[in-house]
Amino acid sequence: RRRFGPLEDTCGAVNDLLCRCLSGGWSEAGAELQSFSGDQWAELAREAIRHGVAPLLYRRLEVDTPGEDIPESVRRVLEDVYCYSSLRGRAARDQLATVLSAFAFDRIPTIVLKGAYLAEHVYSEPAERPFGDLDLLVPLDDTERAALTLQELGYAPRPSPGVDYGPGHHHYPPFVKPGMLPIELHRRLTRRRPIEEGVWSRARSVQLAGAEALALSTEDLVVHLCLHAASHKLEIPLRVLLDLHRVLTGSAEKIDWTRLIRLVREMDSGPFVYVGLALTQATLGVDVPAAVWEELQENEADQAIVETALALVFEDAPSVPGAYRSFIRQNGATAKVGSIARAIFPDRNTLDRIYGPRESSASNVWRRIARPVRLSRQASRWLWGLRNPESADRAALGREKKRLAVNEWLARRNLARD
Repeated sequence: RRRFGPLEDTCGAVNDLLCRCLSGGWSEAGAELQSFSGDQWAELAREAIRHGVAPLLYRRLEVDTPGEDIPESVRRVLEDVYCYSSLRGRAARDQLATVLSAFAFDRIPTIVLKGAYLAEHVYSEPAERPFGDLDLLVPLDDTERAALTLQELGYAPRPSPGVDYGPGHHHYPPFVKPGMLPIELHRRLTRRRPIEEGVWSRARSVQLAGAEALALSTEDLVVHLCLHAASHKLEIPLRVLLDLHRVLTGSAEKIDWTRLIRLVREMDSGPFVYVGLALTQATLGVDVPAAVWEELQENEADQAIVETALALVFEDAPSVPGAYRSFIRQNGATAKVGSIARAIFPDRNTLDRIYGPRESSASNVWRRIARPVRLSRQASRWLWGLRNPESADRAALGREKKRLAVNEWLARRNLARD
């Protein structure tokens, strides 16, 4: 069912087995788990936690594996993560019920997006799908009233530094309240094209947290999840692909592939949906008609970027120094020299951001003298580390090159951040 070769070649045996456990391929995976060493069990738990799928893995192991086959230390860790997800999910559903009731009282239609919807309607039980915020889409004409309603409930907007949340942005700053999950109030589903009327006409009525709400159609949901993955430059945890897998294989509302193709054309999002589906197919396996693959893929670059993105999903390499990252992303010798100069001799605001506000002009002078020395030492250690093909620095450099390839592909596709 996978179109892109053995997954083990890309992500290693443990992650390959993790994918098979999550996708339901238990007949083979269960037998292999019997021979796992303690270190392999520990790595399996670490990877599951890193990818946000530990609660689902715990459920699979509890149901399908005898208790004595799982090391007790691993079982305790996974059980703790599962219990935390369950308790936090219950609190989140109470929070969502309060917000939806307030919106309903003010006659504000609301589509619940991503985690809050998926946990309750796509997964077997809500604890299997943890989430860290509530994403709510309301009609553009009702966004100001919805924002006021949230403030009346005690939430306050908390903008991220450097982000313009004006009318051109697809959502307001996160609304926060002590003890509650942040709420992202969406003006629009995506920046790509004005398709909101179609989204609302296709939305379905659902019960969420005991309250009336709306959900995206299955086809809109698939497109939205793929665009969301692309907006994160395809550096996504396995949980994002698991969401797509569960929507395509376990959702009560079966997908209409003809409608999906028509929607993709309207949104001009074929390459992004192709990559999202291809990553899902490569990791977890999903049946997509051959005609759909042909319709979505525009050129060989779309397939090539799948291999690169697949490595980004599973690699856990450290980051390269920021100055080097800026250097390799510049085009032309002049721009590269300029990036080096800015790194060594930053302006006063940048110095204050890095080291904190200066206390005196003397301290500012000292920082300017010390910075080139510190950067030179850092660069020397990093370049020396590159001599070893197995070093973490070499792995970080390889990952940065993959990131650059993805960024260039996204730039050619002109993706506006979702």
